[in-house]
Amino acid sequence: GGSSDNCSIVSRTLNTSTFSVENLGENLVELTVEDEAGNRAMCTARITIQDTLSLIATCKDTLVYLGIDGQVILDANLLIDALTHAFYPYELILDKDTLSCDDFGENSLLLTVSDTTGRTATCMSSVRLQDTLKPEALCKNVTLYLDTTGTTNLSISDINAGYTDNCSVVSLNIDRSVFTCEDVGTHTGIWFLYFFVFGFSGNG
Repeated sequence: GGSSDNCSIVSRTLNTSTFSVENLGENLVELTVEDEAGNRAMCTARITIQDTLSLIATCKDTLVYLGIDGQVILDANLLIDALTHAFYPYELILDKDTLSCDDFGENSLLLTVSDTTGRTATCMSSVRLQDTLKPEALCKNVTLYLDTTGTTNLSISDINAGYTDNCSVVSLNIDRSVFTCEDVGTHTGIWFLYFFVFGFSGNG
């Protein structure tokens, strides 16, 4: 190869000198050579463009919250911190894209990036799952009667009219369960009690 002239060459010009991923494979490039007398000559070369760069993925950690249905669907795009050499359309795949009550706390998830050329990259993300939704409790009114010892006991089932939670309820409590003669009359037999319901994550 090379260019020559009986005098001197003053210019060598390519019709294309910049290539991108859209030019992968063979490309025809024209070279124009001109000497000092203005004479020109042209030739064509086949330029092959290859991409040998590896796809690199970097993940980031994140915090997510359970929904009212007791689960959360993860968006893989929120776990990607950076993608290097991502020149082509790609797909993100999580080894687990839905978290539920059983996944409370830290979860190590594998994210795989795959592009249309068949290249893949993986990274790990730590996803912390929290539940901030409090359970709901329903109470019912109850009338208690003192026994021969002047006392009476209130059980949870006496005032429990139902409860709901996005996961499971682990404990039921009331703030007072024993009443005596001293409680009669002052409040005309009506007391305001607190009925506590605690969800699996400690919400109450």
